Amino acid sequence: FVHVEGVYAEYVGSKAQGSYSLCGGVIGNGPLDASGDGKYFEVKVLRASDHHADGLCIGVTTRSPDDVKKTPETMNMVSPSWIAGFRNEFWDGTKGLWSNIPWKNEKLCIGDHVGLLVGHGGLLLVGVNGKVVFRWEGAIDPYAPLYAVVDLLGNCDAVELVKG
Repeated sequence: FVHVEGVYAEYVGSKAQGSYSLCGGVIGNGPLDASGDGKYFEVKVLRASDHHADGLCIGVTTRSPDDVKKTPETMNMVSPSWIAGFRNEFWDGTKGLWSNIPWKNEKLCIGDHVGLLVGHGGLLLVGVNGKVVFRWEGAIDPYAPLYAVVDLLGNCDAVELVKG
């Protein structure tokens, strides 16, 4: 569910054992703006729990939300996409490959800020509270329209877009 302002998303299903349903992702309503360092967006965790093995997923896609006709179970099903999170994994939508990453996204807490930067050379960085937690030197075209992607998996139930 995305609130009318378009800056707040929350998971409205149940994540209780045995009743956890997926489909908790959102795509930004417009391409990310370019800045001096590349294309960047950031979210703030508003609601979190500590009883899941996975957590917030953050990434980008070249697909406009208007091009996605059916809500995917998880946002890596939006092709192509590049997303960090899940169970400490990264999805490379160019190659269709998963890889393990050091970021412990299931440890996020209320108030944490999670940002993603796609640099001019296609470098993808994920930061938490200003500290880089994951770096991927891939092949994202930084000049293509890139849309923010967030998936509210596991411990993360609500986020808001940080403006500015």
